[in-house]
Amino acid sequence: MKILIISGLLVFVCLFFIKPIESLAIPSDQNIVVTKSWNLPMPNNQNDRTAITSSFSGNEIYFIESNSNTIGRLVPETNTITEWTIPTPNGYPTSVMYHPSGNVYFIESNSNTIGRLVPETNTITEWTIQSNTSSLDSIALGFTGSDEIYFADSNSNTIGRLAPTTNLVTQWDVPTPNSHPTSIKFDRTTGNVYFIESNSNTIGRLAPFSSEFTEWKLQEKPVALEVDSAGNVHYINENGTKIVRMD
Repeated sequence: MKILIISGLLVFVCLFFIKPIESLAIPSDQNIVVTKSWNLPMPNNQNDRTAITSSFSGNEIYFIESNSNTIGRLVPETNTITEWTIPTPNGYPTSVMYHPSGNVYFIESNSNTIGRLVPETNTITEWTIQSNTSSLDSIALGFTGSDEIYFADSNSNTIGRLAPTTNLVTQWDVPTPNSHPTSIKFDRTTGNVYFIESNSNTIGRLAPFSSEFTEWKLQEKPVALEVDSAGNVHYINENGTKIVRMD
């Protein structure tokens, strides 16, 4: 585990207040169009693989810029963008999630690392997942009030859990060999973890407290997964032609 307090030189704040591009009305046919947008500070070739997450109040939008190795924050009300440089060179962040504590968690794909940004103190902490074949794919937050982070480790065919307060990492082997787990989601109604096994057209479920897996073989390839507040599991098929709910 590495903890670093980022100096002022590494935190780039756009104090000139980026002027948003606005606005277009929503037409009568209810098609959604852009009403406001903000240009990112980095050039386009440094913004590859950008992902976003929002604070629960919606007042802050966090995003990643993979090629420039940064985590950014947009405050729409003030049109201000702040960026933090990740300490590990060429970490290549690819996934980001906002935690109820106000912290921001992200994956560094090139270094098999989970990072945590504490915006109030400009502190970034990193945990490297020790595996010769690790390829972290996605992360999911545990119960509200808990700091546990679940992750899918595609190349090692495992589902993992990081407990930041104890630095403890637990990993479970997915029963289907070479299943390439991805798109992990946490079910807050049960404490179970759902994920896609992209190489086997399967949706899997891990019950962390019992270490039991359940797998559902599908007739099509799922590519995106979500669990709603009632515990219902939905997925999108590969062709993007339908959304399916599992009952």
